[in-house]
Amino acid sequence: MVDMSEHEIQTQITENAKGLSPEKKVRFMLVCSIRVLPFIGITGDFNLWEKNNNTSVFLYTMFSAIDFIANYGKNGPILGRIIVDAAKAAFLVTTNNDVSPVIKIIMNAVTVAHYYERSKDTTNAADKDTTNAAADTAYNNALEAYTSYVKSVYNTHINVINNSKSFINNIIRDDISHIEGEHFNRLNSDIGLYGDVWHNFQNALKTVDCEYWGKLYTNIFRTGFEGIRTTLDKRLKVPKKIKKLGAKAVAEYLLKEESKEREKQAEENGAWKIPPISSDCTKLQTLISSLISTLREKKESDIDSDIIEELQDIVSYLEKAKSIRSKDTAKKNGLLGKLKNLLKNLIEELGNERSKKYRAIKGLKNGTDLLNSLLLLCNIIIKFLSQT
Repeated sequence: MVDMSEHEIQTQITENAKGLSPEKKVRFMLVCSIRVLPFIGITGDFNLWEKNNNTSVFLYTMFSAIDFIANYGKNGPILGRIIVDAAKAAFLVTTNNDVSPVIKIIMNAVTVAHYYERSKDTTNAADKDTTNAAADTAYNNALEAYTSYVKSVYNTHINVINNSKSFINNIIRDDISHIEGEHFNRLNSDIGLYGDVWHNFQNALKTVDCEYWGKLYTNIFRTGFEGIRTTLDKRLKVPKKIKKLGAKAVAEYLLKEESKEREKQAEENGAWKIPPISSDCTKLQTLISSLISTLREKKESDIDSDIIEELQDIVSYLEKAKSIRSKDTAKKNGLLGKLKNLLKNLIEELGNERSKKYRAIKGLKNGTDLLNSLLLLCNIIIKFLSQT
């Protein structure tokens, strides 16, 4: 078999991509948008837009555009027009020429979803032809921008799986094939393909207090892109007044809602109950001792022992805090500061699906309830400490 040139591969991909049904074209646009998104943080920051504009708002424009595509068929024409116009505005004020093609791809992709959805919903033949034509134009523009971008940038920045073939040959052609055959679980979602690009993207999100989105997209890649629908409804239901504030505000709102949901779920499932906390260290110690006893009964690994040891350290810190005279505030604050750090680290590990502690507890009988109880307890103690 004779190897095709990169140009021949690109031509074949374009022809195959144009042969997809409207629904599958939208699915392909979703995958394309997710694949290029990490490149908006390629430099480790988001200095992409004119200084007078709100980075958080434009970031959310990108995230909401991708969510819109994922929600294809359920959006409605009014929302579609708003999302498309917002994406165009973000593109027009982009000052970083290396990143503007990414925003252009997402802008065209959401336009494709908008027009194909309108065409699907209209019964007027003339309107259907017009919207289909607009969708096809946006699709061809997105496809051209995407294949051109990955040709010039992906091959430079990504550690391609097989260096003897281009990213286009390895990934995009397979994407089209799997989407055509509806084998969505076969899409290549290896984060390792991105090399330093992924690390820079995550760091850029941290600098603008948007770690929530970094974790979300990490999960989306780990679940083969289908993870975008796991919490999609919750993101779509965020109040408009919050959405207008941008990615950071939306993330904060969603995290609060998740915390409320965990508490409610723990109660409904009959999980280990946490009574109201007063400003009495003794009550906190009793609570923690109760949880330690529960963990000891369930203990099945060294990880459980580690958590028990950390909880015992918390009891010890609280005991020391009680013994410090009230006037010695510096010493007491230093001790409580260490305790807060210990709790925050524990919360981070228990909230990370990849951590050993998370997996160890999750794997236990009633592990979900126990995990919720631990997280709830840690958050309550931190809240208590903030009031002392």
